[in-house]
Amino acid sequence: MARLSYQQIAPILTEAYAQATGRKAIGTIPWANMVQVFGTALPTNQDNLYGVLEGVLAKTLFAVRPISEPFLGLEWDEQKYGDYLRKLTPITTEPLDNEEWNIAAEAAKENPNFACCSAPVPQDFLATRVSGGNTFARKWTIFRNQVNSAFNSQSEVAEFFSMLATERANRMKLDRISVKRSLINNAILGAVTYYAGENVNPRMNFKALTAYNADTGLSLTKEDIMQPSNFREFLIWLKASIDTLRKMMRDASVIFHANVTGKAVDRHTPAGFERLYILTKYATYFRANEAGLYNPDRLPNIGDYEEVNYWQSPDDPETVQGQANILYGDGSVVNIGDSTVRNVIALLTDRDFMGTANIDTWTAPEPYNARFGFQNTWYHNTYRSLLDWTENCLIVTLD
Repeated sequence: MARLSYQQIAPILTEAYAQATGRKAIGTIPWANMVQVFGTALPTNQDNLYGVLEGVLAKTLFAVRPISEPFLGLEWDEQKYGDYLRKLTPITTEPLDNEEWNIAAEAAKENPNFACCSAPVPQDFLATRVSGGNTFARKWTIFRNQVNSAFNSQSEVAEFFSMLATERANRMKLDRISVKRSLINNAILGAVTYYAGENVNPRMNFKALTAYNADTGLSLTKEDIMQPSNFREFLIWLKASIDTLRKMMRDASVIFHANVTGKAVDRHTPAGFERLYILTKYATYFRANEAGLYNPDRLPNIGDYEEVNYWQSPDDPETVQGQANILYGDGSVVNIGDSTVRNVIALLTDRDFMGTANIDTWTAPEPYNARFGFQNTWYHNTYRSLLDWTENCLIVTLD
């Protein structure tokens, strides 16, 4: 179970940031190292940027703006989801066709106190557990002499520190975004490469193009779908199919989630508990072709809806690469290794399928360095990336 220090998480975070911002091409990222998965077992560089500010040359412009943070619906209450968490799910007991249901046999028993009685049925539970979290830390340095010489007024100094505060908030937002992408990408990799495989659970990956061809009797490829003569009709069908899948998940069943052997649970996802993340390109296609609009104001009952520009890298928005943790049939958590999933359109899950909980945030300054005239301030937080494969999840791909 992942429980990394900030030294261990830093290379992963750096790689995720580089790919997400287009600095590097898409490549394999060990998303599994950042994610804590529910299982049945009990889990067990100094930055001198501000030392190089030049002296006053002219009026200073402060180029910073707050970042809009996506995936806010993934944030869970830190009070509810602490360092250790146990989840209990009742197992529905199916009625058995045996003597207990034979009224004539019961009535014929000699002792009248037992007539028409049946044996007690014990309540069974699936107990899953998760613990751990990854510790993040960032350090900022302020040099006394550089600040004194770099600005020509108190107002500029105030604007400078205001800029730093905004940038620090932005950096921590970017950290949280990478944490949330680790959850989303772990879900995509696990659901498509494992749970949608042979003899596991084919309902966790809806292959839209395959289903469309089956419904229409056509043999279209992805390139064919993009042709003007086919495009709008496919979008109408796709929008209707996603809506149908949403309604199917509202029925109690075992088909949209992983099940521990002998502990299968019925899950249903009411509209208010649904989470739908759809690739911005396809949401825009829907709107541009009037094939049914996906807008938050037109989805009044959905719990969490968001349009995602890309899953891992803007260079290849529909692709996810890396490692993922899944829940095996015996209740253990298993890493499925490096894999690649392409043509991902949408992610439809239960609200309780995944979320992040920040359980420890604090900041403190180091002692002032009188020799060199600077002071470091540390910002710490511990993120828990919690993923429960026994909750409903469905990945829509254009395969």
